[in-house]
Amino acid sequence: MPYALALAGLMLASVFFLGLTQKQPVISDPLGYIYAAERLAEGHGLTYEDKNNQYGPGYFSLFAFQIQRPPDLRLYLGFPPGFALLLAAPLLLTGWATAVHYVVPFLAVLGLGAAFLLGKLMLGDGWGGWWTAVLVMTAVTYWEFATAAWSEVPSMLFVTGGFVFYLWTYQQKPSRRRAIYAAIGALLLVFSLYIRYSNVTFLLIPGIFELLTARQRLWQERDRWPFFIIIGLGVFSLLLFNYYYYGGVTLTSYSPAHGWYPYPAFSLSYALGPSFVNGYSLLEMGKTLWVNYPLVVLLTPVGWLLMRQRYGVLAALAVGGGLFPYAIYAFAPADLNGRFLIPTFPFLAVSMAAVIHSVGQRIPYTAVRYAGGVLLLLLLFSPLPAQVTALQTRNQNDQGFANRVKQLVAFAPEDAVFLSYSLNDLLVYYGHKSVLNYRRIPPSDPVAGRYQFEWLEPCLSVTINRLLQAGIPTYYIQSSGNSGWDPIEILQTHFHLEQLREGPVIYQIERAAPLDPALSCPP
Repeated sequence: MPYALALAGLMLASVFFLGLTQKQPVISDPLGYIYAAERLAEGHGLTYEDKNNQYGPGYFSLFAFQIQRPPDLRLYLGFPPGFALLLAAPLLLTGWATAVHYVVPFLAVLGLGAAFLLGKLMLGDGWGGWWTAVLVMTAVTYWEFATAAWSEVPSMLFVTGGFVFYLWTYQQKPSRRRAIYAAIGALLLVFSLYIRYSNVTFLLIPGIFELLTARQRLWQERDRWPFFIIIGLGVFSLLLFNYYYYGGVTLTSYSPAHGWYPYPAFSLSYALGPSFVNGYSLLEMGKTLWVNYPLVVLLTPVGWLLMRQRYGVLAALAVGGGLFPYAIYAFAPADLNGRFLIPTFPFLAVSMAAVIHSVGQRIPYTAVRYAGGVLLLLLLFSPLPAQVTALQTRNQNDQGFANRVKQLVAFAPEDAVFLSYSLNDLLVYYGHKSVLNYRRIPPSDPVAGRYQFEWLEPCLSVTINRLLQAGIPTYYIQSSGNSGWDPIEILQTHFHLEQLREGPVIYQIERAAPLDPALSCPP
């Protein structure tokens, strides 16, 4: 019966996830991933190309493309490549442009299936898997990011799948099949690392688990060694990737050399105190977990004690390893950033399911047991109707916003350049315009702990002057989302601004007096 219910649940999830899929994202991360996937499918690699970078190298880009390799004027995707590769696959296979948007919903359904298998293996039967999958499926954050092009749901699938294959090797007798399962599990976990670097904590968990529970057993069972050998090789491959792609073994897109904030990304002080972004990450993490699993999340530690064959240790390690990086991350895992916790959901769910499963087994009357299960299901699913409505509203609003951006710049010539902090990526993707991303101009100085804003005025002015000298129409859109980066005073000082419209205000930038020769942009 639990298998039939699980299959029905997966089919139901498919209908909802696909029906609620966001097809016109308006936030820079999903736009960057989708753009990269389209470039990959076209054979251009993880690149962004704009001929105007000859006037200001590295300044004309989507936010997601900030990696420079001089003298190459193209910019490279700053995110790890794994998710973009997944998004590109259906484009290559089908040629259907819309297919890119359905990748994450499809992987979200597979993720529920992986959660079912994880629960079955760790709790011993199909009902354990059923409740694990249900608890993942009823998390409101899961629905939000199972229907949009963010990397966390795919990350969860590959992490959970890796642990499923690892558990199969742990439970089977020595055989060639076990060695194959070990290799597959390790490859899934390694690929998850290429989706999100923070998944490295999950790669450490099986090794720690073996040291705590089965050191001698692992030494004797050589057919399980491929798991740990491939994990080691995978981590080494990532260091090589960093060296060739980012320019250094320890460099990533989160390095100040590539434009990251001039402050550390992780610090223990961010757990209970402020960061340069928001901070209080441990406290906000607790709130996000409570929003997704009110009351029932308190059962998690109890579940670790009830799970059999030391699997409680494995679940506790996975939960702790998955949550720890974001408990000390500058960006608190709340609201939109609550997605950071999704890879831990199956491990939290199996821990909570252990309690539900144990209580259910102890109820002697079948009718009472089923009645209690139905009541619990109703409580778990009760937040979802409101979430469905919210996601429908999101999609409608995003579609309207994307259409307004298209109309906003329809007046401009094809070769026009726009400046806009808040609309930067939308102008590229929906408006098909070149953008001068002036947020990329001030370099990050981690030693001084600040951005070198003194570069903004000369470099922005020199770059715009070059555009105007080349006869390229240049416009500035002033909006409420400039977050302290509004260059209006710089533009008014060095150029003539002709206001074209209001709501938002659009200026055409025109040359005034010759540019001050003292203004020069450092190389």
